[in-house]
Amino acid sequence: MEESRSIWMILATIIITALIAGAGVFIWQEMNMQTKSQDFEQQIETLQKQAQGLEQETQEAKNTIAEAEKKVLNDAQLLNLRVSYDILLWSGQPVFQYSEDPSIFVYINRDAKGQHIWKYSTGNFETYMKNNNPIISDHKTLLYLEKLSNPDDEFRSVGFDGNKFVFTQTSYQNSPGPCFSDWTYPTLYAINIAESNPTRQDYSPSSDILTREQTKQAQCQKELGIE
Repeated sequence: MEESRSIWMILATIIITALIAGAGVFIWQEMNMQTKSQDFEQQIETLQKQAQGLEQETQEAKNTIAEAEKKVLNDAQLLNLRVSYDILLWSGQPVFQYSEDPSIFVYINRDAKGQHIWKYSTGNFETYMKNNNPIISDHKTLLYLEKLSNPDDEFRSVGFDGNKFVFTQTSYQNSPGPCFSDWTYPTLYAINIAESNPTRQDYSPSSDILTREQTKQAQCQKELGIE
């Protein structure tokens, strides 16, 4: 009986010890998992804060770029108005601003020598705008000169298509009407202002340009009630 009781006591001790050890391992695992979970949550929170910071920085950068683009656009518009005024006073001719470099303009005038196509460079924006009486000859460069055989003909500016300055040759008496687009003249020419000695080349507007101008014409005719 004593031996049986000892065996049962030994077994009970082993079982209790195993239970205590198992409970300890379980508690340790739970504590370890909880610690890892807290660390993971902290990492997620840190990453979220970093993401929010990057998002804010990105938005601030976008705002800065937008403001810079707005200022450039405003400067280009102001320069266009100023140069148009200066050239109109001097020659009475419209000017066309080069989109690739807003400080460059092109215009046409005529005299006894023939038809002149000029490039007008303003240089620094602020310096030019502060000059109330710019000397035109200091800013202009001759791009192209041609003496036309018909004295009644003239070059007439159309506009820019990339580096190409587009124009037509027509009678100075030609007045096609208020809704007419110069891009739809049957014959157009162009010079490449990026070249040092450009020559007159035949030019055909793209379908996109023609569609754009035809839409403008239709809108103009509708507003004026022209059938």
